[in-house]
Amino acid sequence: MDPKVPAIGHRKSVGKSSLIHRAFGITGVKIEDDKRGEANIDTEFTSSENARFVLHDSQGFESGEEDRVKIVKDFIARRRDMPQLKDRVHAIWLCLAAPHAQGRVFETGVEDFFKNKQEILGDIPIITVFTKLDLLDNAIEMETVETEAVEAEQRRAIEERCIKPLKDAGGDNLSHAVVSTKKDYEYTIIDLLQTTVNNVEKYVTTKGASLTGKIAQRANIDLKIDASIDVGKKKYWRNLAASADFKGHTLLDCFFVIHTDIVAVWNFQDPKNYLIGEELRKSMVEMVSDLATPPSVDPNKTLKFGLSAVASIAGILGSVAGPAMTVVVPVLAVAVIAAWAYAVYQQSHEVIKRLMLYIVNLTLVMEMLFLLAPEQVSMDDIKKAIQIYENAPAGKHQTRCKILNYDHSAITTAGRDHALQFIEKLIKEASIDAGEAPDLQKKIAETIHH
Repeated sequence: MDPKVPAIGHRKSVGKSSLIHRAFGITGVKIEDDKRGEANIDTEFTSSENARFVLHDSQGFESGEEDRVKIVKDFIARRRDMPQLKDRVHAIWLCLAAPHAQGRVFETGVEDFFKNKQEILGDIPIITVFTKLDLLDNAIEMETVETEAVEAEQRRAIEERCIKPLKDAGGDNLSHAVVSTKKDYEYTIIDLLQTTVNNVEKYVTTKGASLTGKIAQRANIDLKIDASIDVGKKKYWRNLAASADFKGHTLLDCFFVIHTDIVAVWNFQDPKNYLIGEELRKSMVEMVSDLATPPSVDPNKTLKFGLSAVASIAGILGSVAGPAMTVVVPVLAVAVIAAWAYAVYQQSHEVIKRLMLYIVNLTLVMEMLFLLAPEQVSMDDIKKAIQIYENAPAGKHQTRCKILNYDHSAITTAGRDHALQFIEKLIKEASIDAGEAPDLQKKIAETIHH
């Protein structure tokens, strides 16, 4: 189920390695190191840092390199119709540096590729990625004094030097993104990933293609939340009101399956498996064990978790240590997921509340960990994420309050999708907008450093 993204570089040194690092959290893949003419598009670029990602590099289409164009066409033709999703191409990024001056942007080989894209690609989406936006911006800032004039000139330059040549070469319907991997340009990577997933969802009909892309990427927090919801819908949320046999399995069994699936969606680099370890699982179970305590938050008031979390960080970071306690949870085959259903619901509404609460709590703790942005997850990072979530006004207490006040009779009257929709609503109400994430990450970093 790994996404395959051929990075077709128009010219050398367009920053493909840096782009892959920012989008997928990979440092070990050095695409630019391949000598021109020696790269093989069938070579899979992989990394132990992100097992969900596979990349193929074409080394681009320079003028007069008709053989290389044919190699790319043949590769796409072979991969397009392979029976297994993991062997197919999910999307193509055509990468070239944003031009600093007007002039020819695309070589003849690329223009020919665009003209025949339907025949060559079929339903495979292609996104033209103009890299090194920061260099274009720097050139404009040196020539312009007033801030408003700079912003207007930047927009005009992108339109005239990037977008217009793209439309002239390939028509009005080609997807594109203008990006930089430098500091303060994080939003451009977020937009590129959103554009890519949108295109995969629109054009690639194979089930699971867009989901694997959401899981593989490590820059867009919205896509992670979407992936968590997608997996929950497909695997177990709907079964909160379905009929099945739950005999022989404990609530901890259910928690463990939920936990494993949600953690997998966030795809952190976690070589020591802290995220599926006993300490985190125990902390999450403890969060759903106090339902007897009356609500302390107005259930009609909704606060954004991200903003309230940052406000609470300063008082939390100094007290994240604590002894680990052991809880043994048996590993349960994912196939058993279909078995926890109406029988559990009949036993107790409190069980359903705890299942719902576990799903929402863990998803939002993962979101907080995402904002802390560790290259490799440590127990210290996990403890910070948990305590920030527990102490933020819009964190654990608000979520718990809303679930305690949930009218479970609605499942009977409105159908099995009602619980599913309620969980999705809770997560989306509290979760952080991708556009806010870079600023929140900076505030967190500043708080930690101070």
